Amino acid sequence: MSKARFSLALVGAIVAALVLGVSHAWAQKVAKDPVSFAVIDVQLILNTSLAMKNVREQLEQERRRFQVSIAAEEKKLRDAGQKLARRRGVLSPQALARRSQQLRNRMALFQRRFQAKRREIDQAFAATLREFEKELKAVVAEIARERGYTVVLDRRQTPYVKPELMITTETLTRLNKRLPVLKLKFPEKPKPRPPSVILGPGLKKQN
Repeated sequence: MSKARFSLALVGAIVAALVLGVSHAWAQKVAKDPVSFAVIDVQLILNTSLAMKNVREQLEQERRRFQVSIAAEEKKLRDAGQKLARRRGVLSPQALARRSQQLRNRMALFQRRFQAKRREIDQAFAATLREFEKELKAVVAEIARERGYTVVLDRRQTPYVKPELMITTETLTRLNKRLPVLKLKFPEKPKPRPPSVILGPGLKKQN
């Protein structure tokens, strides 16, 4: 999971949620009163907040564990392929075909597990970002209420902004206090079902 992925692909969604969430509460007020703007640097918050630093560390640890397991499985498959190649001359055509198919099945299973793990990590990251977005939105809304802002924009949306309109530092300070750590939210794995027991006539289940 690269930094560019969460810093570019999801910044827009976070910004939209912030702008809509903050301005919606004052939608009727805006119609009567002048609009009051504030600006935050969402990219800077994503890069420097304690929570997202913590998330990146967890992602890196998960990625390293994943790579170790992948490398070990790849070595097993490679060794199995080399062993089969050395035995081509002594195996019957039927045995060779059977073992070749077994090796292909192992490779296919490896690919499925690899893709499943990647999806699991992607889903965990997406769920964690949603939690981060929720907390960031709450902090921005809190500051907006206190100071009377009706719209909060991302720094990238404004070619020029007066420094006094920036609330990035205040937002980051409050967010770090509110959310110093953020754990990756991996989807819960379904619990295995207990085996079904079919009793014959006249038998009772023992507790």
